[in-house]
Amino acid sequence: MVIDDILKESREYYLRRKRSLVGFLLGVPRGSLRKKVIHGGRYCYLRSREGTRMLDVYVGKEKDQAVELLKRKLAVRSRFIDEVKVTRNALKSIGVKNDVIDHEDFGLPLKRIFEEFDRLGLWEAGLELVGSWCFKVFQYHMGVEFYPFRTLDIDIAIPAAYDGPEVDLGEVLKSIGFEQDFRANGAMIYHGFGMMIELLSPDKGRGVEGGRIHIERLKVSSLALRYLDLLLNNRMTFRIRGVGKVTVPSMPAFMIHKLLVAPLRSKAQKDKVEKDYRQVQAVAKRIIRDDALVVESRKILDSIHKKWARRIADSVQTMAEYLPPDEKMDVVKLVLGLP
Repeated sequence: MVIDDILKESREYYLRRKRSLVGFLLGVPRGSLRKKVIHGGRYCYLRSREGTRMLDVYVGKEKDQAVELLKRKLAVRSRFIDEVKVTRNALKSIGVKNDVIDHEDFGLPLKRIFEEFDRLGLWEAGLELVGSWCFKVFQYHMGVEFYPFRTLDIDIAIPAAYDGPEVDLGEVLKSIGFEQDFRANGAMIYHGFGMMIELLSPDKGRGVEGGRIHIERLKVSSLALRYLDLLLNNRMTFRIRGVGKVTVPSMPAFMIHKLLVAPLRSKAQKDKVEKDYRQVQAVAKRIIRDDALVVESRKILDSIHKKWARRIADSVQTMAEYLPPDEKMDVVKLVLGLP
């Protein structure tokens, strides 16, 4: 019937529109821009409330590209929030149930993953959120300065010798709404809600870099990557209000790992190399303000293989090619105690 076709088209339109709006809002931090004049220069900070105190996070100089991008996003944030409400009401008016509407949100699936991992004891057993979502946690909850967030993919690191609770992890993710797929090498990936979940494990020097590792007790196969032990051995767990418990690498481990992997990327991945180094710089600026984090950074550097340490020192020098002219890699050298 014509009316059924109209309702179906309306339903699909509003679901697509709401999905797009929510996806945009996930990349926009809460708060407002504040300008400060320091030694004659004009600098912008993102001001937000953390509990009972106000927190200012450095964004950049007044004319920086990152500042202009954030201005544009903040300018439309409230309008997009209102539009999300409008699309939800429109979906309800044509008979779409609340659980279907929520199912289409980006935020809910991520929250469900955190909740399930917490309930099943997977965070305690060694699983860890890494990659860009980890950096997002640092931005919003650890005071790391803003840097544009461009991906919604979720990377989960799993110890190669995982010996935690027996869980069918694939079934857990499918129950949330993700669909299972495979890479050419057999490593499992999961798609849904406009996101991709990738499972990663350390290669342990067994020559399986880029290959797959079967995690028997989780009934999944993960992609083998180098240096992941650095993240899995230096971790922190805390609760995010409204989301739940999550385990991520410590900021020093995250910074040092990025310095190791950035030079390994191909020439075609220049944008990713720049992202790696910009994130290193942002995290280093936060670490330098905390003596304990500086000590942890140097302790990790002292504990790793000397060949790795040399690669890190070389990587710090390479950073200059990828940072904006007004950014210096000196802060990273100071954190790591490099000459």
